[in-house]
Amino acid sequence: RIRLAPRILHDPHDMSHSPPHKKQKISDEPSYPGGAARASVPTKVDPFKVLTSRPPTVFNNKFVTFYKGQGIFKSEADFTEFIETLQIDLPTTFRITSTGRWTKIMHYIFNELFVKNKEAARIEIDSTTTVDVEPPKPLPWYPNELGWHYEPSKKSLRSDTMLKHVKHFLNIESEIGNLSRQEAVSMIPALLLDVKSHHRVLDMCAAPGSKTCQLIELMHANNMLHPSGIVIANDVDLARCYMLGHITARLGSQALLITNYEAQKFPFIRLPNAENPEQSSILTFDRVLCDVPCSGDGTIRKGPEIGKLWSPKNAEHLHPLQLQISWRGAQLLEVGGTMVYSTCALNPIEDEAVVAHLLRVAGGALELVDVSDQLPALQRRSGLSTWKMMDEGNMVLATKIEELADSQRRFSVTMSMFPPTTEEAQRFNLHRCMRLLPHLQNTGGFFIAVLRKVAPIDITKKISPSHSVPVAADVPAPVSVVEPADENVKEFLQSVTTTTEAQQAQRAKGGRRATFKEEPFFVLPDSAKEELLSVVSDFFGLDRSSGHFEYLVTRRGDVESEQGELADKINRTYLLNKLAYSIIANGKPEGMSQTTTEPTNPSLLIRVISAGLRLFENDAKRNKRVELKCPWRLQPESLTHVVPHLSKRIIPITRDDLLKYLDTQQPIAYENFSEDARAAFAKYEDLGCCLFVLDPSKGPKYETDGEREQILFAEPYYFLGWRGRGNAALWIDKLEIKSYRNIFLSKNYDVGFDPTPRRPDPEKREAGIARSAANRAEKHERKKEMAAKRAAAAAAAAAEAEASKTE
Repeated sequence: RIRLAPRILHDPHDMSHSPPHKKQKISDEPSYPGGAARASVPTKVDPFKVLTSRPPTVFNNKFVTFYKGQGIFKSEADFTEFIETLQIDLPTTFRITSTGRWTKIMHYIFNELFVKNKEAARIEIDSTTTVDVEPPKPLPWYPNELGWHYEPSKKSLRSDTMLKHVKHFLNIESEIGNLSRQEAVSMIPALLLDVKSHHRVLDMCAAPGSKTCQLIELMHANNMLHPSGIVIANDVDLARCYMLGHITARLGSQALLITNYEAQKFPFIRLPNAENPEQSSILTFDRVLCDVPCSGDGTIRKGPEIGKLWSPKNAEHLHPLQLQISWRGAQLLEVGGTMVYSTCALNPIEDEAVVAHLLRVAGGALELVDVSDQLPALQRRSGLSTWKMMDEGNMVLATKIEELADSQRRFSVTMSMFPPTTEEAQRFNLHRCMRLLPHLQNTGGFFIAVLRKVAPIDITKKISPSHSVPVAADVPAPVSVVEPADENVKEFLQSVTTTTEAQQAQRAKGGRRATFKEEPFFVLPDSAKEELLSVVSDFFGLDRSSGHFEYLVTRRGDVESEQGELADKINRTYLLNKLAYSIIANGKPEGMSQTTTEPTNPSLLIRVISAGLRLFENDAKRNKRVELKCPWRLQPESLTHVVPHLSKRIIPITRDDLLKYLDTQQPIAYENFSEDARAAFAKYEDLGCCLFVLDPSKGPKYETDGEREQILFAEPYYFLGWRGRGNAALWIDKLEIKSYRNIFLSKNYDVGFDPTPRRPDPEKREAGIARSAANRAEKHERKKEMAAKRAAAAAAAAAEAEASKTE
């Protein structure tokens, strides 16, 4: 920073003008946009800069030089606007969950609280400064107005008390699962996959989970409660897998499995054929999402330090991994299926170069899909057919490896990083890729390519970044993925799934790729399942005729062998759909023994972190002092699936009953419930879990707005709770209580909008300082008194000891 102060650099608007150096060398010193000094940088005005106090983004000179020479930007003014946009924090974007009744409710509440609320449109910074906040707007390209854009950034919401009402709304509803905080460009890949309820979907690098939630919502679209397809969300980091499980649990899907593998080594899972169980085939996927690890230079608006630390080596180091992950995704893709390759990087080495090499090695088995007619309101740039590599030592942007001046670079740069030949470029159609630039629609940077598999790919074939021989168009069709009877294929599968002793020793040391220690999932034996479902059916009136509750798994593999009550052996049971259940029951990673005699050995099973949704949980251990007729309680995440099949333990309540609990959050005595609720309590005298139903169409009417009544109270609300000896309690989470208080009491999430900014009161400040000083003085005096007492006691003890000695 001290060095930058006296620097006088060239005009940032003149891209052809060179700095006054004889040798054009790229400096590692940070510079401001376009190479300009601080005072002459033309920047966009950020209306919320007073709230965030963000310093200007500093760019590495190599970043500016590299992207100026790639042909991504149409003109000098286009590049300048791009750089200026990077100076401004990203706006807040979120997505309304598209499944269930809450979609319409969130639309209405959000419009009432923020879009139509004129008080929330102006923020007073001080006595002379105000900021006009545009109301939230739907993203023009997202279907059904489910994606929203709000100009203040996440940092503004966090730092300014005037925007706390928005922050509380987003925090509460996203934690409940009615919203998802997600960057706008991150919403696009799942939309382009066009997921249907019967599709088998693989998300190879799923954490933190916003795209996975989107895929689940698309699978459950149009109120599809029981899809026949599956979403497998995989991530290499075990801790991120747990976070992924927490996030996706809010949606409650029985068609979800979360696995823990390195994406480039995701196993070929073998399943028995439905028609002939003696034969088996490898599980392939109709849709694959490869959102690969990248350098992230499209996220500079979130992480300004990326611009300062940018280096071409970042992309070069990740290029081989990106190739391996996307190639494994292509191998697992079903013929006719769709794969989306995406990164949050703008660098062609991570984007078009990876796609081009995939097409090259696939030999005609993959093709790029033209999606220019999809999401027509989305502004995008076409993919590049040619680009340049950078030599860090000199100002060289090369299209061929021979053009690099430093001979050592030839060993760190691979042929796959360079643009395709003219003949390849015509076949590859790289212009069908899309690059999303921040200044086009006030977003982050992103790259997306949609590929379709038109022919089988040999699963024994490996991809290498150094591969440079173009594959002729008339190459014979590769070996089918579903024909692993060949001995060479079996040997290959054994090699890719077996770890060496050295690798096992390395994993034992810990880390995110540490040895897998999670308890595996096991199919619940028929006898145990029948015992459990018969007890539940008798207690809750569960109708099993639909067959949806037959696919149950648990974490215990010794249910039948261990003696004792079933409730003492099983803590939780999970509900899956037929396909997910089949993978847990019969799926084996290729290379593992198919005739093992150790079914409880986790190393012989698929590494599943989370499966389906929680259906029943053991209540006996929580209530050891009470003998329960049914030791199982229902779970909130499975409530939508269970409610249509229940006929007992249903307690009707009114709005007044619910408001009593929302106000006190304490169990309510039976005599304080409405008449219908008291009658239901008398009918179901056994202690245990029960279902509370609030039907707004019944009971007393309230003077409310007609639209509010029609949207918020059109359907019944369901709550789980506990029927005790003399009272009953509803199981409502603290955050859900705030959400319901807003719906039924219009409490605005317990945050009243106050247009007056909070400023420190000088008198209160002085009084606080005086109190602190008095408290410190009092504490000091107490310490002195205690020290004097301890000294007196010690002297008395010493005198007594001396007297005893003398005597």
